[in-house]
Amino acid sequence: MKGILITKGVTPGFLPGDLQISVDGSEQRKLHATMSLHYDVIGVWLRTALDSLRAARNAWKQAKKRILDNQDDVPIELLEIDFQRSMIAIISLSISVDAFYARLTQFNRVSTLKPGNMRQAPRYAQVAEQFRNSYKIDNKTFQSIRSALRQLYNMRDQAVHPSGKLTNAVLYPEIDRGVESRFELFRSKNVNIVAQDCINVILHLTENSSPKNDKVKDLGVIVNTEIKAIISIYSDIFTSKTAAT
Repeated sequence: MKGILITKGVTPGFLPGDLQISVDGSEQRKLHATMSLHYDVIGVWLRTALDSLRAARNAWKQAKKRILDNQDDVPIELLEIDFQRSMIAIISLSISVDAFYARLTQFNRVSTLKPGNMRQAPRYAQVAEQFRNSYKIDNKTFQSIRSALRQLYNMRDQAVHPSGKLTNAVLYPEIDRGVESRFELFRSKNVNIVAQDCINVILHLTENSSPKNDKVKDLGVIVNTEIKAIISIYSDIFTSKTAAT
C-alpha cells in the first residue's frame, strides 16, 4: 500500500492496537502503525438534499411560467421533476439528520425516556431526545426541535413507507386538478421550509446551545463549520431563519 488517501469528510485516527512497537533480533525497536478512518456522511447527504431541492425549484419555476402563460397548459413533466426531486431531498435530508444523531449517540447514550419507551417512540422523538441529551436546551426550544423533526420524518415515512392504499385525490391549486396526495405534498415550496427548519435546528444546537461534554462540543464545531460551508453554496434556496428559537 502506497499510503493513505484522506478525502473530504474523512477523519483519520488510531484505534487501540493500531500503534505497536516491536523489537527485532538486533534489539532495534520498530513502530508499526495502522491508520483507521471514518467517513462522515452528514455533509454528503445534505449536499444531495440541496442539489435535489434546487433541481425541484428550477422545475417549478419553469412550470409556473407555463401555467401563468396558459391556464390550460399542465406541464406534467416539470411537475413530476418537482415531485420526484422534492421527495429525494426529503429522504436525503433525513439521512443527514440521522447521521448527526448517530454521531451523538457515540458520546451520550443516556435517555430521559425509558429504554422500552425509546424503542417504541417515533423516529423524530428518538432523534429529538438524543439532541436534548447532548445539548442543554430549554423546553420551548425542545418543542420547536421536535416539531421540525416530526414534519421531516412524517414526510420521509410517506416517501419510504407508503401505505399502498387508495386515498382521496387532493387539489393541486395552480392547475386546478386533483392529484395523489403525495404529488401535492412533495413540492419544492413545502420541502424548502422543512429543509431550512431542520438545518437551522442543527445550526442552533451546534452554535447557540451548550454541549454536555467535550466530545459533543468538538463534533459540533466540525458539523457547524461544514454545514455553513455547504449552505453558502446554496444561497438561492437557503435563508438565515432560525427555527429553534
